[in-house]
Amino acid sequence: MLGLIFVLSILRFLMIEQGKFAGVFAYDISYYSAQARIDQFAAGMLAYRIQAKNGTLFSNPIHIVFSVALLTALFFFSSSYNWADDSMLAGAVKTYYLSIEGALCAYLMLAVLQANIRIPFERFLSRLGVASYSVYLWHQAIVATYLKEFPRIFGNGVIDAIAEIALVLFPVVMLVSYASFKWLEEPMLEFRKNYRS
Repeated sequence: MLGLIFVLSILRFLMIEQGKFAGVFAYDISYYSAQARIDQFAAGMLAYRIQAKNGTLFSNPIHIVFSVALLTALFFFSSSYNWADDSMLAGAVKTYYLSIEGALCAYLMLAVLQANIRIPFERFLSRLGVASYSVYLWHQAIVATYLKEFPRIFGNGVIDAIAEIALVLFPVVMLVSYASFKWLEEPMLEFRKNYRS
């Protein structure tokens, strides 16, 4: 599995380097193409395998704290990084940023699954998990529309990102995604059950 992830990440790097010659922004190749994101899927499969084979590897609650700290550090790196840079090093950052993000999210999920503690807002988080596919589908359209149509609140990139995500984008994405799940996805899942019988 690790070999597959390695090969896929090399293929992603080559795609991004070739995309530069075609005038395509490297992050767009990473973010919008299924071929470039397949290593995130492989990281999820690896996390499942770790959970199935060794359900106590990350059972110490310190793993939750550490994974959240790493994701927070990645967020601050992302908000301060010069994404317009076109150097080879920048190409590597753009290539592997989403892979690292996916691996850290898998680490957080394993830590939460394996920790024997109650998590605040556990019911809310479980509902969020149920609607996660809808969140995945809707978040980009909502964020892009908001960024295009509304001015920044404070005029500071990091502060605006935190404030707008917490106060505007997260609630709107959750509301739209949950509605989409309840009124579109759930009926389709029910149809699938009836179709199989």
